[in-house]
Amino acid sequence: MSHKKEQDDYKFSEFEQDFLSVMNDGALPQKLLKMLIPIKNLDVKECLEVYTQAKTVRLCDTLYENFSACAKVLGDDDFFALANDYVATHSSEFYNLEDYGHEFPAFLAEQDHCDGYPFLPELATFEWTFKEVFHGKFEAYDVRPKLEAVSDFSKVVLTLQSSMALIHSEYRIKEIWDLRNGDEADVDWEPLLEPSWLLLYRGESSIFMKDLSPLQFSIFELLQKGLCIGDLMEELSKEFEDPDSNCIQQTFQFLVANALISQIDIKS
Repeated sequence: MSHKKEQDDYKFSEFEQDFLSVMNDGALPQKLLKMLIPIKNLDVKECLEVYTQAKTVRLCDTLYENFSACAKVLGDDDFFALANDYVATHSSEFYNLEDYGHEFPAFLAEQDHCDGYPFLPELATFEWTFKEVFHGKFEAYDVRPKLEAVSDFSKVVLTLQSSMALIHSEYRIKEIWDLRNGDEADVDWEPLLEPSWLLLYRGESSIFMKDLSPLQFSIFELLQKGLCIGDLMEELSKEFEDPDSNCIQQTFQFLVANALISQIDIKS
């Protein structure tokens, strides 16, 4: 088969797939190698290595952007060493590079570098969750008219905004995240090694964080499970001895005031 005939038979979709296999797996498809024309004094394989190395650098930079607080704790050298290891074992399958790194928290949990910073995997989870909330869609929905028409609140089912997230950590993860712009060398980590319960949610133009009590956190969790108010109250009574009614009332007022309810249904 002539070289011209090979080119004619080589569809762009094939070329694209072969090129991606070079970037992701290090494969060198012979058909691709024959089609490429090297530049300067490089051969085809060396040219492809340039692209591969450039992709690795870009993916490491993406991890640094998505997990800047983790990079601050570890220091650039250790972070980029881990990032290179992650890139070598986790290929990018996303059109948007900002979506790369969703398995990085689990990857960190398996690394010896984290032994001195046990909170690091949870910090990475917090950073990834923050990114997802930031890019989430917020739609203001005034539920008050429908709530005013409800006769039996025990049957009400509240659907919460998708642009919010709950985070329970064994550490003061928000305070650790706040240190990303400071000098971690002088940090006393001991007070930060305590549990925390957090809510991240979008407003129309900003992301907000709220510290929650265990009771408030459970309310949000139960609502996310789709429980009606009556069943939710029963579950809270099982989980907490004499749950604070004022706290419960204030939590529902907070939901309404911050437009965190996207839908109201009545259980039949």
